[in-house]
Amino acid sequence: MLAPGAALVALLAVGWLAASLWLLRDAIATSVTDAIALASTAIALPNVVSASVVAGAAVGLTAANLAARRWPGTAVRFTAAIGASMVIGLAAAFAGSVWYGGAAGTILAGTVAAAVIVGGAAAATAVSRAAAPALAGVAAATLALFAVVLLLNVFRGALLPLLGAGESGASQQSAAGRLTLASTVLSGLVAGFVVFGYLRLVGRRSSGVPAPRWPAYMLGGAGSGLLLLVSEVVTRVGGARVLEAVSSISEVDRLVRAQADSDRIMFALMVLFIGALTATIAFGRTLKPAR
Repeated sequence: MLAPGAALVALLAVGWLAASLWLLRDAIATSVTDAIALASTAIALPNVVSASVVAGAAVGLTAANLAARRWPGTAVRFTAAIGASMVIGLAAAFAGSVWYGGAAGTILAGTVAAAVIVGGAAAATAVSRAAAPALAGVAAATLALFAVVLLLNVFRGALLPLLGAGESGASQQSAAGRLTLASTVLSGLVAGFVVFGYLRLVGRRSSGVPAPRWPAYMLGGAGSGLLLLVSEVVTRVGGARVLEAVSSISEVDRLVRAQADSDRIMFALMVLFIGALTATIAFGRTLKPAR
């Protein structure tokens, strides 16, 4: 098997993508004005795109696993990964176009489909270059990262007072900054440790196949950050019209969007470096001293 456990990761990833699309639909449906609906779409679009890339990669790896059981050729596995991601991408695009409607819905559907296919292309490339286990670890780590961010947002109200939030606006802003930093560091640590644990498990269970070595651990640890950066590119290219429309509503909306874009890039870069460092150190701790 190319990537053990890829089917479970794919199931979780597709479920996360469906939940993201459904939550966005609910936010648009409850919007009072078209401007609010447009702003809700712009805010949720990066999260939906990143979930789409993960789903495409996980589904592509699962399809490659299934194809490898009957056809050992790399070309067949490559085609299976691309084809499966295209099916999921088209299904997500169809659901988005039906749920949302209008020009924004069409743009969203096309962006989601493109993001899923990008994930599938990454899976196909990983399969052809014997990097499927690393990509499966990255997909699992990114899902764990999503869960960490979600939990911290759910308990945000309880965490802010613990971080120094008081009655003043300055204290609340400082506490929010500390929570953002803690969320970023924790996300990077989780991403690095999940990739390390997955690759260690693959190394122990694989028979007749060389166990993953240091470069795989380092690149896998950095993978979640790289995936978020790729998602950012897809978001800005595919959803350019929606993002520009939000920026044109008012100067405040333009500044808010610019700050949000900057925060996402900084988050992705920090996750990249912290995840790579965490996975590398964890792998180094497993090495025995040379005699």
